[in-house]
Amino acid sequence: QPRIPCRSLAPAQKLTRMAFCLTLFQVVSGQEETTPQSVPALKGVQVIEMVQDFRLLSKLEGLTNHVYGLAFSLDGTQLAAGDTDGFAVVWSFPSGKRLASFSAALEEGEKVSIFHAMAFSHDGTLLFAGDDLGRVHIWDIRGKRRLKVIRAHGKKGDRKYRLAVDDLALSPDGTSLATCGSDGQVRLWSVPDGKAIKTIRKHRRAVEGLAFTPDGQRLVVGDIDTRVLEISLKDG
Repeated sequence: QPRIPCRSLAPAQKLTRMAFCLTLFQVVSGQEETTPQSVPALKGVQVIEMVQDFRLLSKLEGLTNHVYGLAFSLDGTQLAAGDTDGFAVVWSFPSGKRLASFSAALEEGEKVSIFHAMAFSHDGTLLFAGDDLGRVHIWDIRGKRRLKVIRAHGKKGDRKYRLAVDDLALSPDGTSLATCGSDGQVRLWSVPDGKAIKTIRKHRRAVEGLAFTPDGQRLVVGDIDTRVLEISLKDG
């Protein structure tokens, strides 16, 4: 069997987000708990060629802090990332041209939000971004404006660690958005209007990842208790 080449991409820095696109992949950092002895986390977005020599192709401009949220558009021509300063940028890929920039703040003086998850609509015109205040922002990329904010997870009075939108995903047909959060809920929303469809499941603790099955009839979710569950959307 052929050997699969392995290589350390950033041995002196912590990496917390990666995404693949054709022959390229992005290395994106996230905020880490650090100590004087710990390895610093990478900041910003780097593009690395994966086929031949693992060259650093570019560093995308626009974000200067640690990045948690990262997503490609379905056709691979756009890349979005959001950082711990509460800013998000959409670039043309692989040119790196900045197409749009957004802020999580809804009003002046609002506390900084961290983007945990991002996804494009299937036609690449909308960006969905979940933050650590339980909100999903829906942005019109071409119009460079916010269309709607969904209060998706947590409730007033919850501690901040119970608010975060930890992951989100578009259904295969692009008509619904699934979100999961630190409040233990898995919820379904219509696209593009962001109306609530149903709460699919309530877990005792945080649900940190989810994905639709290819037929769009089920969700696979993973929670903080290391369980992976398959949920029928018909039965909930």
